[in-house]
Amino acid sequence: MIVLLTKYFNNSGSVRYPWVWLHGGHILRYFGFLLLFAISGLVFAACSSDGGETELRSRADLYWEYRSTGQTDLIYDLEYPVLRSQMDKNTYIKRYAPIVKYREPTIESVQIDESGNAADVRIKVIAGVRPRGAKNAFERPFSINDRWVKADDGIWYHVPKSGINKK
Repeated sequence: MIVLLTKYFNNSGSVRYPWVWLHGGHILRYFGFLLLFAISGLVFAACSSDGGETELRSRADLYWEYRSTGQTDLIYDLEYPVLRSQMDKNTYIKRYAPIVKYREPTIESVQIDESGNAADVRIKVIAGVRPRGAKNAFERPFSINDRWVKADDGIWYHVPKSGINKK
């Protein structure tokens, strides 16, 4: 790489004395190239070092989209693998079938712990509840804290509040 840069900046083609081209306009090109390379590296590092928050947000959005539409069978695939190993899909659907109707889920905050393998996601939803014997349902906004864990495969999974026997 240095040889190629030296040949580029030194028109004489001599690679014996690479510092020869560090004069006049060539020094500006050299340091401009280094500055451009450093800035692009920093931008790339900043974009890729969100700790998986982008992937977590998209998984949480998908989870709550399924939950708000009542698609419990699709939610099962987003649940923690330990839960899925302990409970088949039909049992999960019966146990976690939605009692409350949720709508308009939005992510309020994401807090990934220091290890980068667990996170708390705060979701704001509007819940519609119809008490037994009531004719109409009532709606009220509230926030839910969800726990998410990054498994060995590097994918974020939802951890339900109950139903897992920890191994």
